[in-house]
Amino acid sequence: MSGSFGKEGTTRKAESEEPEGAKETKDMYFIPVERLQRHGEFFAGFFAKQFTATAQFGPVVKESFETLAKALNEVYLSSSLLISMVGQPSINDYKVKDSLLDDLWRGRAEALGREDKIELQIESAISNLEIIFRPVLEKVSC
Repeated sequence: MSGSFGKEGTTRKAESEEPEGAKETKDMYFIPVERLQRHGEFFAGFFAKQFTATAQFGPVVKESFETLAKALNEVYLSSSLLISMVGQPSINDYKVKDSLLDDLWRGRAEALGREDKIELQIESAISNLEIIFRPVLEKVSC
């Protein structure tokens, strides 16, 4: 899988009696969530600063934080949906599955000629924050 290492995905709580193939697939879909959870302390601290930053710099900062939170939530949701779809024969909508997989794996959508909406959301939010914060950071570094 795209950039997975060693035992990634194995912290997912497996359902009882999962067939090995289904378990491996579900664990693979869980890797991005596991990576986000591994950095949970950073994200908690980062998002806690949104209120102070918004008060000091205005509503564009709030919108950027919300955009970042939305992107992370979409990764969690896509992972959960893909995990729930494993072994469900009635769910064979490949367009839906493709879209969900695009949310999980950076570069996948672009490699298949589609827009990577998660990457675009993150880049937009970061770009807006850089524009707002750069003058302050440059002033502090002098």
